This record gives sequence, C-alpha cells and structure tokens, in this order.
Amino acid sequence: MQEVRLRLGEGLRRNEELPETLKRMGRTRAGEIMASCGRRMEKEEPEGDFWQASFEALEDLDEEDRRRLCGWFSEYVRGDRQRREAELAEMGEYLSGKVKQVQKEKRECGRLYRNLGVMLGLAAAIMLI
Repeated sequence: MQEVRLRLGEGLRRNEELPETLKRMGRTRAGEIMASCGRRMEKEEPEGDFWQASFEALEDLDEEDRRRLCGWFSEYVRGDRQRREAELAEMGEYLSGKVKQVQKEKRECGRLYRNLGVMLGLAAAIMLI
C-alpha cells in the first residue's frame, strides 16, 4: 500500500486524473487492484461500495484497514488538490504506524521464540541430568 500511496502522490504532482494514475499501477497485488479500479472508473462513478468491493480481493487487510482505505479513497476522489494532498499525508501516517506496529510485533515474537528455545534447552538438560 505504500507503493500505491507514492504513485498517487506522483500522479497528483503530474496533475493526472485519478483513473489514469490508478491504471499505471500493477507490479504488486494492491497495484493490480488499483489498476482495475482505474479501468472501472472510466465506465462508472466510484460511489457507494465501489471501494469496498475493490478491496475485498486484498485478503491480508483486516476490516479496520479496509474501512480506512475505503474512506480515504472516497474522500480522495471527491476532493480538490489540497484535500487530496491531505488525504495522502494521512494515509502515509497511518501506513507508517502500521509498519512500526508490525516491526514491534516481529521483535516481540522473536524474543518470545528465543526465550522458548532457551527454556526448552534447559528442560532437555534437566531431563538428561
């Protein structure tokens, strides 16, 4: 999603229309979905559950992430340039926070497994004695 945010910022700097920006994405699963959204936006207005239906294909997103992304894109489509820049900044802050949270959980799990390994090693040593 970080790549999607960066590409949206790039499109905003180029003054591209949103469908054009989205259609250029595609290297990742999220990029493919966004490119599909861009093609659909040429035929239909992104109203109602347009974004919700689009993000259903991203299985690794939890419900909170889907809800936030849908809200951002709904506001992004309706906003002027300043509003779009604000939405991108908010999205960047949220994604940075998520990255830090995942890194913290990874470190904590690493410590847990390390401690578990030490405890199993001690248990095996005690059993041998």
